[in-house]
Amino acid sequence: MKKVKFKEVNVHYKPRKNGNTYYYKVYNDGDYKYYRIGSDRDTVALLKANYETIRSRLWAEANGFAPAIQADTEPVVNQVFFKDIYSKFVADVEDNHGFSWKRDLFNFKSFVEYFGKPGDWIGGTPGVAKTCEIDLATIGHKDLEGYFKNEAKLHSKSTVNCRHKYIRPLYKWLCREGYLEVNHYDNHDRLNLKNDSISYQALTREQIEQIISLTKVHDHKILWTIMAYTGLAPKDAGSLNKLDSLVSDDEFECIVTKRSKTKVTAMIPICGDLVKLGDLIWTLNLTKKQRDDANTEFVELAKQIGVKPRKGFKISQYGLRHSLATFLKPHLTDNELALVLGHTNTKQQLNYVSAESVEIHRKIVNVLK
Repeated sequence: MKKVKFKEVNVHYKPRKNGNTYYYKVYNDGDYKYYRIGSDRDTVALLKANYETIRSRLWAEANGFAPAIQADTEPVVNQVFFKDIYSKFVADVEDNHGFSWKRDLFNFKSFVEYFGKPGDWIGGTPGVAKTCEIDLATIGHKDLEGYFKNEAKLHSKSTVNCRHKYIRPLYKWLCREGYLEVNHYDNHDRLNLKNDSISYQALTREQIEQIISLTKVHDHKILWTIMAYTGLAPKDAGSLNKLDSLVSDDEFECIVTKRSKTKVTAMIPICGDLVKLGDLIWTLNLTKKQRDDANTEFVELAKQIGVKPRKGFKISQYGLRHSLATFLKPHLTDNELALVLGHTNTKQQLNYVSAESVEIHRKIVNVLK
């Protein structure tokens, strides 16, 4: 339990992750009403000032000197425990958002960790631990404002936008289903932050071949060759095994993989310099540190051969994925390219392991000789 910062008569406090939230508690019309005073983020002087303002206003109201106020209070109504409504909420709204929305439910983790305590979020399908005591009825406008200010300090705007896309439908659903009378998230509902996600610079095939030829680290050469010919992310390219191999229609040996991030399955023909690697494709098993070390060298070698970053772009080994997409774009349709890269926003229900795969493979093999 966190130490209580502000103690006065009729003060009720609610523990939060980043400190307590304080309410002025009064008995009225057979029930308790709660008026928000502030939180541990406020100074004691400000809390005392708010306390006296509310106290004076309520006295004036009770004695007929002022009309009744709703104020900017955060009344504590019937309890709405997040653990009790989470599964029902997901089941009710997932069809409106699609596969990627359910896949990214981890965006609720920061919300739970901010308003709850360690261990309240367990990940996976359950999401919220049974011991979680987050009561959504006690989280008001200012609490949500504090949450988003905290997220803005820790993450990029694009990440904060992702949080917004998940909290917004939650509060709309809570009001629609009658759990809350007021949408405390409404002030944030029109939030539209500029996307500042990283754009990776695409390199030419000649630049990529030059970088690969310069490295003295054997594993880096294999990793970058796999990425240059498959468009796989470093994590996927560095963890292939022989079980990820098959022959497509007796014509092409292929890498079959499910993207670690999107979970989209793809079948990619082994061609060009990949053929020369043989079984080395399946034996990398790189750790995160090894992948990071490879990226450090990639950036250094790119600089060494004279690659200059364009404004707003970043040079990284992850850019090999973007380089392949740029190179293949004139030769494949948008749907085919999305399938190769494992994107979920174009024909996400299709797998690259399909009847159309052989024709796509012929195109790729003809280009990546």
